[in-house]
Amino acid sequence: MSKPAITIDADEAVARAKWLMIRHGITRLPVLDSGKLYGIVSMRDIVERLYYASIPRRSRRGDVVGTEDDVLAAPP
Repeated sequence: MSKPAITIDADEAVARAKWLMIRHGITRLPVLDSGKLYGIVSMRDIVERLYYASIPRRSRRGDVVGTEDDVLAAPP
């Protein structure tokens, strides 16, 4: 583990979590909310969300919803 630990705030974007993981060569990232551990996001979580977002989904009205950009802008 690195010191200090590399973390991300719960309200930051998934794209930032992905960037931090790639930049520091890590596959898991603690997520903090008000300085307390809220959860852990993994590179696998991000890849799965991106893959799912890249498959066009249709709403009840037939509109395609959800894009890779939507996922990257979302909190982890």
